[in-house]
Amino acid sequence: MRARELGRFSGAGERPRCPRCQSVVVWRCGISRAGKQQYRCKGCGRVFVLSPYLDELAKELAERMIKEKIAVPVIVRVMDGHISRRWIYKRKGELHAE
Repeated sequence: MRARELGRFSGAGERPRCPRCQSVVVWRCGISRAGKQQYRCKGCGRVFVLSPYLDELAKELAERMIKEKIAVPVIVRVMDGHISRRWIYKRKGELHAE
């Protein structure tokens, strides 16, 4: 089992760590909608990507659509998975509170 876990990575660079429990026993778990490699922690079950941050252009475009009061499902479809529905609702609440 241990050999299988180690064999799932190319060995280049440091092994990814779970952001929740800091375990290095993680497996590849598919590709996100944004095209990034996803990992699943064997210890706590969390699924994560190594660099979840949005680029500034995607953020700016999404914020402009939110300010124009475009429906959330339309924003999700236009952004094609680069921004989650959860992020959009959170940012929408923050912009309306300002």
